[in-house]
Amino acid sequence: MSKKKTTPSKKKPTAKKKSTGKGILVRIVLILIVAALILYLGIKYFPQVQAIQDEIDEVKLELTELIPETTATNLVLPETIAGHDEIAITWKSSDEKTLSKLGVVNAPSYEEENKTVTLTATISFSSDDVIANLFYDLLKVNRSDLSFTIVIKSREASSEEKIAFIKNGLFVPKTTNTDIGLLTEDPYFNSVEITWESSNTSIMTATGKKLSAGSVNLTATLTCEDKSEKVVFPLLVTNELSEVTAVEMTFDNIKTGTYSTAWESNGWLFTRAILADDLDASFDPESISEQKAQICRLKAENGKKSSLELIEFITNPSRISFDYEIFATDKRETYTKDTYLLVSIMKNDAWQLLFKSSPLGSAAYHFDYDLSGFTGDIRLKVEIETSYASIRVDLDNVVISRFINREDIKKWVKDYIPSSLSKTTILPLTTSYGGVITYNSNHQALSKNGVVTKESEATKVVLTAVITGFGDAISLPLEVTVKGTKSVTPVEIYFIDLGKYGQSDCGESIYIKYANIDVLVDAGDNIKASNRAIQEVIDLYSEDKIIEYLIATHPDADHIGGLPFVFEVYEVVNLIQFNGDHTTKLYQDYVNSYTAEGCSVCTILDSYHNVGSCTRIIELGPEVVIEFLNTQNYEMKEPNSRSIVFILEAFGIRTLLTGDADNGANSALESEYMNSVGNIDILKAVHHGTREGTTEAFLQAVDPEVVIITNGNYLGNKHGHPTYEAINRIYQYDNEITIYAVVGGDSEVCELTTSKSYRCELQDPMVDRNGTIKITIDNNGYQISSEYYGENPLELSSTHFWKTNPMKTAQYAK
Repeated sequence: MSKKKTTPSKKKPTAKKKSTGKGILVRIVLILIVAALILYLGIKYFPQVQAIQDEIDEVKLELTELIPETTATNLVLPETIAGHDEIAITWKSSDEKTLSKLGVVNAPSYEEENKTVTLTATISFSSDDVIANLFYDLLKVNRSDLSFTIVIKSREASSEEKIAFIKNGLFVPKTTNTDIGLLTEDPYFNSVEITWESSNTSIMTATGKKLSAGSVNLTATLTCEDKSEKVVFPLLVTNELSEVTAVEMTFDNIKTGTYSTAWESNGWLFTRAILADDLDASFDPESISEQKAQICRLKAENGKKSSLELIEFITNPSRISFDYEIFATDKRETYTKDTYLLVSIMKNDAWQLLFKSSPLGSAAYHFDYDLSGFTGDIRLKVEIETSYASIRVDLDNVVISRFINREDIKKWVKDYIPSSLSKTTILPLTTSYGGVITYNSNHQALSKNGVVTKESEATKVVLTAVITGFGDAISLPLEVTVKGTKSVTPVEIYFIDLGKYGQSDCGESIYIKYANIDVLVDAGDNIKASNRAIQEVIDLYSEDKIIEYLIATHPDADHIGGLPFVFEVYEVVNLIQFNGDHTTKLYQDYVNSYTAEGCSVCTILDSYHNVGSCTRIIELGPEVVIEFLNTQNYEMKEPNSRSIVFILEAFGIRTLLTGDADNGANSALESEYMNSVGNIDILKAVHHGTREGTTEAFLQAVDPEVVIITNGNYLGNKHGHPTYEAINRIYQYDNEITIYAVVGGDSEVCELTTSKSYRCELQDPMVDRNGTIKITIDNNGYQISSEYYGENPLELSSTHFWKTNPMKTAQYAK
């Protein structure tokens, strides 16, 4: 059956209405009326326009004479001016905190820079004639703005503040075998008198001269006007060189090998040995095996020794100690055969027996041996030999110390003196090992006494420390950047709240902005709520929606899951990614997305080794760089272990971003790179605050001021993040470190699981939640704010989660 072809119907044209003569006349009349009204208003009110403008100008002149260019006290900001009754003045400040619109001044402290504030006066003329006001509004002649640039001067320090500044700068070591340098002059205020007293001048004089060994108290008295304070420093004076710990081995969290094959871990060679914990047997509660999570178990057989051997050499050792005992299951009431512990030392490529024990019994033993007679490089080996067919001996708490050397002294000075300064600092006149330090400077921006005199631009100064008391004088040049007064484009770091719109993501994403350069580190999981949170931050702050550098730290879903979304929504120029691949479909989606993007791709190892166009250091701008670190674990198979670790250094502020590079698969991971980091200001806690990271040794090595914890959804999530172990370690190391968590949670229903994780059932995710944390860095330092708490982000110790945590042993001091 054929279809009938239809033709579209045509609309009938509509005839235009003709304007009538009456309509045209009405329009003309209306126009004439409006024109007449405007002419009338103009004749009546326009002559006043010049008078109004003249009056506004007179008010401006009076305000110019009234408002000072600099001030440290409150201002009187008039709302009216005498003789100008029809003039009203309103005020607006560019910095309400420093200078409010009411004229209230909150002067910067003596340690801060003068602040510049723009104060704007809006001068308005208003008549009693409403129609006149409408006419003047129409012509925009009755209002004018006048801006003032005012320098708010830093207030002078009080006597108490001056004394506190000097007190905080005093440094005296706990132990020394040399003379020490003592601060005797106030380098900053020139108004604090500093005097010293010695409790025993036959040991050390009040000038820091060593005369003999013994314990002494050095007391500094600080006096300023009518205020005075004493500070006491206990000091042990010895005749021996100071010691440092070279090796400290508890065997905790190390993956074990087997008895049958020799194996290496953490710088040790294990032969016929395993690492074991208290699940292997029912130990005596008093034994060392019960007290530690893991111990080294050496299994000797008749004619076959077992051993623990240090692989690396130690220079100038001073002492070795450890605990040992026969494994509980192998203990006997009587011993019919002999078992011995032997300690040997290698020097000049030959092993020599240092110690052989008496036959071992059922007791717990402690070995402590003085190695000070050995100079140069040595290695150590602990062996077990027995006449029994088989016997096992447990070792734990191996500590080897050595005498300090010139490099230790240099490192201490380098770590103590900041690499950048924005204000005067008191330079140490001694080290933690003693000695006397004097300084020379090659530029007036930083004096030899630590006094900072800023110039417009940042200035690189070579400060040379000369340290005496350890043989030949040690000369150590230090490059210090003195920040300039000229304003800079700040760097902004956003630790994104991935759980803002949903509670499924346990991951993290970090956005860094500098001028029009955008850097994104990871993107959480492949969850729409997380995608939304990331896009919200980038779209709000990015100028061009182009991500110049995308860093994928490792292939776990909660870090790369959201990256396909990022490639879909934004242009990505450069990708720096983890080494190796992964087996998941999500990883393949990630690969497909960056392949389709066509961006430049560098692996972390290529970047670290500067292969091709890949670089270890990315210069984002003057004094703003990203530097990738070598954790020695980038070729590991386990995803967390190969996480990319890098430092963002901006205007002397150093932020360490660690991904998930914890000690879970390799218990020595942090220790393998921590000494290459140097002191930092801000630390992103590794792996969402896991117990497997942020060790005490790591904290000592990097010494952060602030720790940021990102764990995606809420405190006490299904992984138990952040863990009480990591939090306690941070506060125990330094209870003045501030910890800020991005997330929150009511934490009303929480429990300690059998695996010792502290987990919570979430009811209200917004309780105690900071939201996205922003760190702003410029040449005056850094400021931290949060999405929901503004300029006063909530410190972790103030959260319900930590206040009620049953495993809490430490908290923030302030």
